[in-house]
Amino acid sequence: MKKLVKDVGVDAGMILICDLDYYKKYEEEPFIDNKISKAFIIKNGTYKTDWEIPKTWDGPIDGSGIIRITSSVIVVSDPCYVLKDGWDKWLEVTNFGLYADDNTILINSMGGDGNYDVHLNIERVKEL
Repeated sequence: MKKLVKDVGVDAGMILICDLDYYKKYEEEPFIDNKISKAFIIKNGTYKTDWEIPKTWDGPIDGSGIIRITSSVIVVSDPCYVLKDGWDKWLEVTNFGLYADDNTILINSMGGDGNYDVHLNIERVKEL
């Protein structure tokens, strides 16, 4: 599945692509407003995910990774917008956003804050 996720807001210099359940490790009720954070429905499973952001402060960037979806909701957001009470704990666990947890994709190479269009190519490689 190809998906264009438009206007993802970035304020802490990063975008995390992950399952909604991932955030529940840090926050009982993760906050998704769909203006700056984006979420969409997807079948549960493990997905190979290629991503690209054509326009950033540092030019075009791209990469790939594996995400695991258990809640049927994928979130594409700067984690600072989703986590309120759990933000400090998340920063500690990820060494201030330098390291992604398993089954998530952390993009931290935009070179600055702003709004970004994230192009995704998502391929399910395993059903749950």
